[in-house]
Amino acid sequence: MKFWELALKEHAEYNKSLIYDEAISSFFRNVDSRFKESRDLACGSQISDLKARAIVVDLECGVIDNKILGGEFKDIFEARQCIKD
Repeated sequence: MKFWELALKEHAEYNKSLIYDEAISSFFRNVDSRFKESRDLACGSQISDLKARAIVVDLECGVIDNKILGGEFKDIFEARQCIKD
């Protein structure tokens, strides 16, 4: 979680224009969440809703449920990114 916190903090510090650029696209997708199926927005567009580019795998459901999907940064993860077994 510290990685995602730092990535968001650094981007906010250096990107005052709130434009989705190639630097942040390495770690985040910019999506339009107004639709049932989120739609990715292209580089150069206004930042709408950032979602982490990650697949989260854990053998203990509690970690994903409590720390990722229920934690401080829950808005940057989607349930479909998490695999619990």
